[in-house]
Amino acid sequence: MKLAWLLGELRYLPSRLGGHMPAADTKTPFFDMLIAGGTLILSDHRPRKVITESAAQLHRVNQAPAW
Repeated sequence: MKLAWLLGELRYLPSRLGGHMPAADTKTPFFDMLIAGGTLILSDHRPRKVITESAAQLHRVNQAPAW
């Protein structure tokens, strides 16, 4: 997960530097952020497997609605 976090930070760095996105909250656990954002946990067999479901444009840099 550390590599995924680093790649995500690099991906969104230009938007953060431009003031378009808030800084990432590194103190909140990843799963807590997912659940707070509306992701559902369908099956939880930790530590081996967790199945989640979400519907969103997760990698869209500008989250403003396009009319």
